[in-house]
Amino acid sequence: MKLVLAATVASVMAAAIAPRTADAISACNGDDGWSPGTTTVPPRAHLAYWTDRPDKRPLGDVVATIDGKPVNAKVTSVGNAAPFRMLLVQIDSDRTGKLEVKWSTQGHATASFDVKPTTFPKDVNGATSRYHKKLPHSTVREVFDGLSIRLDQPAIAAHLKIRRDAKAPWQAIDVPVLGKDFDDPRPTIHVGEVGCHTNYTVELLENGVDLEVDVTLPDGKTARVKGVSHVQLAKLAKPTSTNPSDSE
Repeated sequence: MKLVLAATVASVMAAAIAPRTADAISACNGDDGWSPGTTTVPPRAHLAYWTDRPDKRPLGDVVATIDGKPVNAKVTSVGNAAPFRMLLVQIDSDRTGKLEVKWSTQGHATASFDVKPTTFPKDVNGATSRYHKKLPHSTVREVFDGLSIRLDQPAIAAHLKIRRDAKAPWQAIDVPVLGKDFDDPRPTIHVGEVGCHTNYTVELLENGVDLEVDVTLPDGKTARVKGVSHVQLAKLAKPTSTNPSDSE
């Protein structure tokens, strides 16, 4: 899988990581965050930073410290992540302790982790459902709606191959593994409408799609997600009100 690669288009488990939630976004100004959502990562950890902010503000250089002492980090950009900008950050140190990561320019999310020897299972399982939430704005349409893939293990990024059926060509997209699925604390992948952007057509998800999902773990290894080879989203119930926005 090309994910070692830099991940495209976030296990909450830690508020300090600022996982993406719909409520954090105001009028499509965008958001940013770090993956994984776990508090613990291994030495030489692999992390992912993602953002969908429209202003394309510069990040500068990554700044990483363990117990306050600088450590080197390698940054790789993921090119197939639209509408997100995603970068993989690999910490180049065997030391343990408190890892802090940020960017040298102001205004971006920061993250904090405990670095200690950690083993991640070889198998990663996924559970699918439909996520759906609309944020009301007076002039902007901001809807979260599509396929949610919740993982039973922490991960930083996912590489998806998706197609309508066996006769259609595969389409490849990269997405961040979010810290949670709204109120569900499991690490999650979102495919569909993501606020003011879309990374896959929701109507096609409702008709059914074949999937191959590989994720990059915090130790840099990759794993195929089991249990998600074919998915068909349940359609939303018809609105009972006359407000057209209720159907979104």
